[in-house]
Amino acid sequence: MDDKKRAPMKLVSLTPQESILLTLEHGMHTYTELRRETGLSDRWLTAKLRQMQRAGFLDKRGAYYGLKGGPNPSAYEQSLFMAGQAGCGRAGQVPRRPQRGAFWERGQK
Repeated sequence: MDDKKRAPMKLVSLTPQESILLTLEHGMHTYTELRRETGLSDRWLTAKLRQMQRAGFLDKRGAYYGLKGGPNPSAYEQSLFMAGQAGCGRAGQVPRRPQRGAFWERGQK
C-alpha cells in the first residue's frame, strides 16, 4: 500500500472511568489490581470507584470489584487469566530461565 493512501494514526486517550471499565471487562479485580492495571493514583481510583458504584456500573463482592451484570469468573478462571498475563504456563507456575544448551551455545559463537 502506498504511504500517501494510509490514514493517519490517532492517539487514543482513555478517561479514568474508561480505563477502569476496560480492566473490569476481563473479570473481577481487587483495588490493588485495578490501581496497578489502570495506573491511577489512590485518590483518583477511590473517587472513580465510588462514583461508578453510585451510578450502578459496579458490584463489589468482598475485596473484588466487577461490572454489574458482567462476567464474574471463578477464582480458578481468574488465576488462569492472571497466570497468562504473567507469562506462566499454568496457574502458580513460575516462568523458568532458559537453560544453556546446544541452541544457546550456537547463538554465543
